[in-house]
Order: sequence, then structure tokens, then C-alpha cells
Amino acid sequence: MTTESVWVLEPRELNPHRQRWFFDQTTSLMGLEAVGGAPGTWRVRARQLRSFGEVHVRGPGRSYSDLQKFSCQPEPDSWFATREGAEEAGQAAAKLWDEALGREKARLQLQLERISAASQAAALEAGQRVFKDWLTGVEADWRGEVRSRARMAEWRFYLKAAQRAGICKLQEGKRRADVAPQAPAPTWREMIDKPGVNPAREVVARAPARLWGGMYSIRLSMNFGSHSLTGQFLIDSGSAVSLVSPAWLQSQGINPVLLERPLASPQRVSWSGGSGLAKRALPLQVSIADYALPQSDFLLMDTELFAPPQYAASCCDGILGNDFLRHFAVEFTPGKPASVAFLERKGYSQGVAAPWLEVASLPSGDLVSSTCVLRRAGQAGGGVAGARWDTGNDAILELHTPWLGELKKGSQASSWLLDCQGTVVGQELKPTAPDSQREGPDSPVRARVPGFSVGMGLLGRGPFALDLGNGRMWLDLASLDKQPLENRSGLKVEYAFAKADERELRVVKLGPGTPAEALLKAGLKPGMPITRLDGIEVADLDAWQVEERLAGSAGPTVSVEWKTPHGLKVAPLRVGSRSRD
Repeated sequence: MTTESVWVLEPRELNPHRQRWFFDQTTSLMGLEAVGGAPGTWRVRARQLRSFGEVHVRGPGRSYSDLQKFSCQPEPDSWFATREGAEEAGQAAAKLWDEALGREKARLQLQLERISAASQAAALEAGQRVFKDWLTGVEADWRGEVRSRARMAEWRFYLKAAQRAGICKLQEGKRRADVAPQAPAPTWREMIDKPGVNPAREVVARAPARLWGGMYSIRLSMNFGSHSLTGQFLIDSGSAVSLVSPAWLQSQGINPVLLERPLASPQRVSWSGGSGLAKRALPLQVSIADYALPQSDFLLMDTELFAPPQYAASCCDGILGNDFLRHFAVEFTPGKPASVAFLERKGYSQGVAAPWLEVASLPSGDLVSSTCVLRRAGQAGGGVAGARWDTGNDAILELHTPWLGELKKGSQASSWLLDCQGTVVGQELKPTAPDSQREGPDSPVRARVPGFSVGMGLLGRGPFALDLGNGRMWLDLASLDKQPLENRSGLKVEYAFAKADERELRVVKLGPGTPAEALLKAGLKPGMPITRLDGIEVADLDAWQVEERLAGSAGPTVSVEWKTPHGLKVAPLRVGSRSRD
């Protein structure tokens, strides 16, 4: 078994690079036929439920450990495995599948007996639909228990094998005194196969991107029935699933109800902007230019993101989540113009010298690196562990709610360093609290582990790539030393509506002792509207574009124009230079 074979066997597997074993099963309903029922109705019956299963195990390599290094602890850890133990886990999964079928077989029979249709064809179609929905539910329940129970069966196998070999004492949880101490546990970054020397970089599609607060959105074509639409979709690694906005469909003259999948239960989802209940859509055909994307499953839920007044227009008609991103290696390239490239994931590499981090998807869909630690500058150990990578968040760095007390410790001016197993991803950082609007009961920022979220303010300093199928995120070496863009001018502004449909950029604060104090002396006061920055109408800019200029992306000085009772006035503002290029 290889990582590529896991993609084929189970496309929904979140972390195929971590899989050491896999149980593949095929279950079918034999002899399904329609029989006459009450006058004018048809019922169904089936002869047999048949299931075939096969255990696949990864070959010898970096994924496995030596039994001599077994810790003898009674509870499983995440890294230790031998090939024999992987086979044991696969067999345990097969047994659990047999048990699940045995428990649920009566429920299937009852559901089939309830079918009553006006024709043979309708009865058979209903029977197949009932079987498919039943099987989907059984598989979901089985997947929910198989990992933990199969892992426990595997761990008991190790305990017994280690006792027989004299490595562990008969009393579980203790190691023989004369056995050499266990080496430090490796991380998944060390265990997964190293990237190739000669990178394979086969581009299957490329799209220009629009940046919203540093976040990437691309235009997709979507087809269903005789309808063809083009919409803007945000690429959001903070979402497990891909979404389509019913409000957008309605605005295009499409009744969203027509796209709802019959009999499908609502699904609770969360993404970087919020959470709620979504409805499953019928399969959709999606493409970039002439390339048909493999993603057809979407959920229907409104995604009112980045609406005016802070932005010149609404951002997105939907979200492309991790279920979409896993199909490719996805390269994000900032600049003018920004772009997103989708490449074949098989053999993808940027070379052995390029920096990369191991990333994994949690069951919630969050994309995390467990070996990343956020520490105060000069701190030798400790810190906040676990980075959550969020391409749908414009923040630089957010401490999750349980860790907010760390912001109050030490000097308010102290900076932080983000270390991912020796790769310094950022330094002189200042974490912030998460946006209160995203702190609902299902929000990932309520989690203690991972302890913080990294947004596009830090991740988007330069090009990067998500290669989720192979468990990697590639970084740009030149970007690691760049500081995130930050407005240090002392001029704080925000967009507000002057009228129902007319927005203006108003001054919120002019910090004393900052370069903005020169504007205060020139007559600019809080509440006044700014009309131009560097000669550009602020009506044509978004909040993020304004902040970029005030952070020095366009040069060390920005010309500010504002309205006065006596006409327009222009004055320079010193902002420093923080170019991304």
C-alpha cells in the first residue's frame, strides 16, 4: 500500500500519508426485485446482503518502528507501529465491519419492507436508494469507531509481543530496567517519505486570483442541468467542505431548492467565517477554463463574506474547502497579478532543499501542524503548541480562546517566534485575540490544541503551496524572513456608509507620538473622510489595500487627501517601507 493507493481506495481519507493499513470492502444487495403488493402498488425484496473485504498494509519503510523501541505504556501513542501490528489493526477493522453489518441488517430489511411504489421501476429505484443511504450510514458509523478500536487492538498486540520478547514487564506500563531507554518519538514529518530530488510539477489548471485581505478567490464555472454560472469562490483551508451560496443562486435566477439532494439530512459545518447547518446539493460539474475539476459535492449555505462597506463588493459566491484542495497540489502566488495553480499531486515536489512542513487534517477539517510551537522571544521551552493554517482568515496570528491569558503575561511589547521543528516561520510577531464574531460553540478558535491560528497576514507574505494529499505545506525560503505587513503609521481608518449605498473612508484615530501626528497638525481630525491615497480614489480600494499602503507596501510615504470646509487638502504621511516584492 502506498499513499497513492490510499487516494484510490478511499478518496475521503483525510491523511493518506499517515495511513499504515487500510480495509477495503465492497458490499452489495443481491437479488433485489419488485413484487406485487396491494392492488396498484409494488414492493421490493432482496435475496442476500454480500460483502467482500481486503486488508492492505504499507510496505516496509519509514512508517514503522523497531519493537525494541516500544514504550510499554498502556495507552496508544500516535507514532509507534510495526508492520505486524498494522496487519492486526486491519484485521480488527474487518471484524468491526462484520459486526456493524450484523447490527444494521435488520434495519435495512425493515426499510425495504416499507417501500410501496406505483410501478416496478419506481420500486426498484427506491430500493436501490434505500440501500445506498443505509450503506452510507453504516460506513459513517463504522469509520467513527474503527480508528480508536482498531488502534487499541493493535496496541494490545504490541504489549503482548513486547512481554514475550522480555522488553516489558508483565505489569503493563513498565519497561525492563536493563533495556536501553526509548529514543525520543519521531514526528510524522520525519516518518513520511521524503520529497523527490527531481520535482514533478505538472500543471493541470491555472487561474488568476483576486485577493481579499490577502485571501485568494478564483472564478469557477458551474454547470447543472441546462444552467451554466460563473462565480467567485474563496479558497479556505479552514473549511472541511466546499459551499455554494443559495443567495448567489437566487440572484442568478436559480431556485436553490431545485439543487437540494432529496432526503439528505442537514449537515453542521464550520469555516473561517462562521458555522451553521448546510444542505447537501445534487452533484455539480465545476471547471476552471476548460479543465473539469474532480469536485462535484457541495453544500448549500450562505457565505456572506467581506461585504461592504469595508470592501468594494461582496467577495464570494462560495467556498472551496479541504475536500477540494486534497485533489491537487495547490500553489498560491501573490503579485500583480496574483494566481493559483493546480498541479498533479502524484510525485509533486519543490525539491529536497525547499522548506516544507507536515500538515494533517483533523476530523473537524482543520489543517494543522502539531510540531509548531509559538514562544515569546527568548523563551527556551514551553509555549503554545499546534498551528492551525487558515487561508480564509486575514489575520496574522490568533491565539485561541483558552490561551488568551498568555497575552497578558510579560511586557505588552514583547514579541513572539513561530518555530516549526527548526523552521522559523515568523519572528517579532504579536498574536491577537480571535474575532468575537467567529467564537461560536463550533468555532475552532475555542480549541486548546491546536493553540493558535495562522492567517494570510503571515502565510501570504510570499508564494506557498498546499499539498494535502502528501501531507505537506511548502514555504518560500525568501519569505520566511519577511515581516508581515503592519500599519505602524498611527493613522487608523475604517469604511462606513455615508448614505445607503455610498461608502467613505473615515479617520478613527491619529496616534500621538506617531507619524500620523503630522496629519493632525495639518488639520486632519477623527471623523473626517479621506478621499484619496497616493492619488487613488478610496472608493476603488478595499480595507486591506488601504492597510497595505499604510504599512508601506507602496513606499515609505503616502499622500493623504481629505475634505475640509474650504476644499480638499493633501499632506504626506511617513509610513516606512515594507514591500512584499
